Amino acid sequence: MAAGYTQVTSSEIYSISNGLGWRTDQVYDFDFDPRLAVNHTDLTRDGNAVSNNDFLVDLANGKYDVTVTIGTASNQADHHSIYVALQMQDGPEETIRLDNFGVVAPTYRVTVKDGQLDVGLVDAERQQDWDAGLLALAITPVDTTEPPVQSAARYVTTDAATQGSWKGAYGSQGFEVALDPSANNPSLPVSTSMAAMGASSCVWDVSTSDPRALEAVEPGVTDPPAASWYSHTSFDIDISLQDGQEHQVALYLVDWAHQGLTETVQVLDSARPTRCSTLARPAASTAASTWSGGSKVTSCSG
Repeated sequence: MAAGYTQVTSSEIYSISNGLGWRTDQVYDFDFDPRLAVNHTDLTRDGNAVSNNDFLVDLANGKYDVTVTIGTASNQADHHSIYVALQMQDGPEETIRLDNFGVVAPTYRVTVKDGQLDVGLVDAERQQDWDAGLLALAITPVDTTEPPVQSAARYVTTDAATQGSWKGAYGSQGFEVALDPSANNPSLPVSTSMAAMGASSCVWDVSTSDPRALEAVEPGVTDPPAASWYSHTSFDIDISLQDGQEHQVALYLVDWAHQGLTETVQVLDSARPTRCSTLARPAASTAASTWSGGSKVTSCSG
């Protein structure tokens, strides 16, 4: 018997007390003739032969990598190739060819949901031959714990003073201004992309001198439009940063019509549908004049 393994014989019929074994007693032990199976190891020189049976193992629910080592159970040197149907849990049968004294050891990623692993072996030719042998079963739990977020976003500041005068204060590495028709809008670093998803667009004023309106990207425009992306429920701004560096990201939020709006900004890791950080949540008690005057919420994100 190979080191690190538990020996299972044909008498090992499954029971709740054992926690493992064959479903039925239609199984027998076999050993390879060492004169014919010179290449076999302690792991593969003997096993349990079956025609149609299931090996059951009680396991905690979760994911496992299961390596099933099977081989021919015949000692006849001139034995023909056989075909074995292997079925893991409720998955489809996989037909495997075994040549004289051949051994295969496929590994499967299996999810156990009902507390039990089920490995089925069937004579694929349906001749009820006892030619297939289960030699070994290796079960390794899969660690599904997600690694910690290496560069979670953090809140930096809220700026209610700058209003629409963003040039020179923000956007030194890149920017996008909603509905600005300037030829160089957006301007983003190489390998960086941005998209507003699920948002509608609105132009409050096609030309205004209101200081809350963002400066036009194109130089020399003194009366830029006042426009935004918005939603009555929620929308996403997907920013893809591929350089592995930390960047400061600022969002400009404004209640243009002085309606006392509130807004929650969350930063999410695109690889995991979980919240990294809540950056801003203007509460009902926040002064309407502050919010309607326009605020920039700034965070750092990797």
